Amino acid sequence: MPTTKQAMDLIQDSIYGDKDHFRQVAISIANNLKKRKHSYEAKQIMDWLNDVQVNNETHEGLIKYEKPSLSFDDLILPKELKDQLREVVLERQKRDVLAKYGLTYTNTILLLGKPGTGKTLTAKVLASELSLPLKEINFARLISSQMGQTGNMITYFFEEEIPGKPGVYFFDEFDALVSRRTLASQGADREYNEIVNTILKGMDNLNTSSYIIGATNLDSIIDPAIKRRFDLVLRYPSESIDRSKFITHFMQRWQVDYEPSTVVIKATDGLSPAVIEKICKQAMRIHVLHDEPINDSLFLSLTKNRKLNFRK
Repeated sequence: MPTTKQAMDLIQDSIYGDKDHFRQVAISIANNLKKRKHSYEAKQIMDWLNDVQVNNETHEGLIKYEKPSLSFDDLILPKELKDQLREVVLERQKRDVLAKYGLTYTNTILLLGKPGTGKTLTAKVLASELSLPLKEINFARLISSQMGQTGNMITYFFEEEIPGKPGVYFFDEFDALVSRRTLASQGADREYNEIVNTILKGMDNLNTSSYIIGATNLDSIIDPAIKRRFDLVLRYPSESIDRSKFITHFMQRWQVDYEPSTVVIKATDGLSPAVIEKICKQAMRIHVLHDEPINDSLFLSLTKNRKLNFRK
């Protein structure tokens, strides 16, 4: 029989996620049971451990975990978009009130827009505001080259991972999974259609405290049935930010007071928030390493270089 210490260790490891130590303690218990002639129970424990190990190896690397520390102040978006995102958080806070009327809160969100318009940052901010971990799905690992495995992994997500482990599940480049179904003439086509059907079924049966956020810049190819499953669909305009406010706020992260001139704002015209963020970071690197002042001259130089490097 397990000792009191072994029982305490198992409970602690289960809570804090120390899988290696959990396995060691479980093996020790199995060995003790075997010595006491409880061979059936010992074998049962070892079988369970082997099943878990195989399952972990199958799904290893599927999810990138992150615990962002951000707020809506870090999100420079049009007011109407930001208000809808704030409403998502409010609905969760007032979920008991909604439940009295038979209403559920929004927990599936589709973000549409060009690269660099703030979709990934939105997922991070929502995770932080909801006090949930961000779990970004690794598509390279999810879309398996082995026939049939992708559908199995998606089933695992909707039936085990998402219901059992609360978080904000972020599917970037969502179109890679859910483009329009076609008339299946080959095995690969049939499997792809089956993937879409599996996701449709999973979203229909979704009953969880987790959130699903999909993001794409190719919304025209997404299966319309998938779009209809989302509680909220938000479109991000390519020119959606107040660039002056964005730069000023971003530099304040490092306690740097800098307000760009109209000349800098004009120079950054056409650049996405993601690119402007990179310019801000580069300016800060130069400031830290070379003690150069953060000013219009530095920003204009970095902006000019950025545009020259990406000019076709």
